[in-house]
Amino acid sequence: MLGRPAEHPQPTAVERKGDQQDQYPLPSGDEDGGPKRHIGFAPRLTPENFKAPFTTAEGWGTYSQKISEGKMRAELVVKYGKVPLRTMSLVHAAAKTPLKVSATIDGKNLAVTVEEKDGSANITFGPDIEIQAGQKLEVALSSSP
Repeated sequence: MLGRPAEHPQPTAVERKGDQQDQYPLPSGDEDGGPKRHIGFAPRLTPENFKAPFTTAEGWGTYSQKISEGKMRAELVVKYGKVPLRTMSLVHAAAKTPLKVSATIDGKNLAVTVEEKDGSANITFGPDIEIQAGQKLEVALSSSP
């Protein structure tokens, strides 16, 4: 069966066919690590001003990012369910190491660390976080002075 039942409120990028799963690539280049509590984005279409939907096993919403003058601001807005996270990876081509990162959920500061590897900023939340429907995670990345 293609598509999803009309009564199911959660969009999906995965369709089931028997015991197989076919995944359809999204323009956001997103990755959902499920039990690993990881999500990542690598937009290829207008990464300097990008917005797209995302889905995870437990929730969905929108991801957006803006890149200007070597600084990146990313937002993950959960519209349905929840999104538990331990790590997040963001591709930021303009960034140079070392990177500086800050993150908030609805304006409350979070403890985070960042490591650059192969063009990705790998962000670790400590402790793990859980973004509920109606909440917004904001991440700011920049090169350290």
